[in-house]
Amino acid sequence: MTLGEKIYLLRKERGFSQEQLASQITVSRQAISKWELNESVPDVDNIVQLCKIFSVSTDYLLTDDYAQNELSTANEADNESVVTENAFTASIKSERKTQYEHHMDSAIHRFRGMAALAVLSAVVGHIIALMLSYIFNMPPMGFGFYMIFLVGGSTLIVAMLVRTLHCTKAEVHFDSEYIGIMQSRVWRVFFGAVSIMLLTFFLAFPLFAVRQVTLHYVPDSVGDVSFTRIIPELNVVEWVHYTQSVPTLILAACVLVLPLYLIVRKKLGFFSVEYGRTLGLIQTLLICSAFILAVIEVNSYGQIMLLICLAVFIFTSVYYSARARDRTNRGILLSMSLRNLLLTYPLLFLVPLAQFVVDFIWDSIRFSYPLQYGVIEEFDFMRVTTGQVGVFHLIYTALILSGYFIIKNRIVRRM
Repeated sequence: MTLGEKIYLLRKERGFSQEQLASQITVSRQAISKWELNESVPDVDNIVQLCKIFSVSTDYLLTDDYAQNELSTANEADNESVVTENAFTASIKSERKTQYEHHMDSAIHRFRGMAALAVLSAVVGHIIALMLSYIFNMPPMGFGFYMIFLVGGSTLIVAMLVRTLHCTKAEVHFDSEYIGIMQSRVWRVFFGAVSIMLLTFFLAFPLFAVRQVTLHYVPDSVGDVSFTRIIPELNVVEWVHYTQSVPTLILAACVLVLPLYLIVRKKLGFFSVEYGRTLGLIQTLLICSAFILAVIEVNSYGQIMLLICLAVFIFTSVYYSARARDRTNRGILLSMSLRNLLLTYPLLFLVPLAQFVVDFIWDSIRFSYPLQYGVIEEFDFMRVTTGQVGVFHLIYTALILSGYFIIKNRIVRRM
């Protein structure tokens, strides 16, 4: 009988779990598990502590003959010993898997709590920004507080993500598919939390970048010359205008989340069709190229590029659908292409909003005053964030995505 088998039997006889035994010896649970599977050997100090805990001699632990005489197992046949050893190893691995599942459930539960705390931090920061903007008329300070809460929440959730994923890789003996399921659960929580935090950023951006400019005419004179001095007063965007912009800002956040979802979809563990990821990335790249060309207001050569993007979009849809192995995969690829094509309509609606943001960044680089005062006229912002039109495009996008998922689920069920 090996040293690992003796440690396992003595631990079971004393009623200790691996965690309880590890805490008494001041080692990790993984160390105890490796000892029992004969993957490593405890050092001299640990051997002495094990003898004290189990009330056995070092000869019993280290000498095979002594242990065999104690347990009367010297006459077992070789084949029976092999079967016993396999069953023994299987029981240890089964116990380790149960402990791993419990450990992972606890880790994912803690990660959900930290993700909820990170989201709450971003939401609280946004509420503080609204209060400082509309009660005290200090939107730059409000946006600064929001960024502090957002960065703190982002740091927290990223640190917990790294720690939780490390926990999933601690046990290398399990099936890689099972570990992948555990990791996908972690990534889904992370993706949902990041999406909500990104939405709060879009909702907070107008508080920093948009101002309502009120001009005050003050009589003044220099010597005998009288004139009127124009003094601008910068106030936060009106509440009515801000609420009307919310649907468009939500739509912009959703449009940005969709490419992120496509990139990390494999990590999320969702169903993936053959050539689906490749086709999705190519078409997303084409749509983004067309969007950028529309934002920078290209000339006739740019329009030719738009037509080329459309032609390549259609060609890739037909090409990868034709390469699909069966009708099921072909149907999913065609429905995905149709979804991407229909989603270009709300994307074109966001072109003026993107131009507004580009102008704000460009003016900030050239002059620096937009970053200091946010001098963007409210009229320009309202021109691209009409409330009713934004609601229409948001509902349109939700219907397109819902219809795609319904069709895809029906096709998958028939597989």
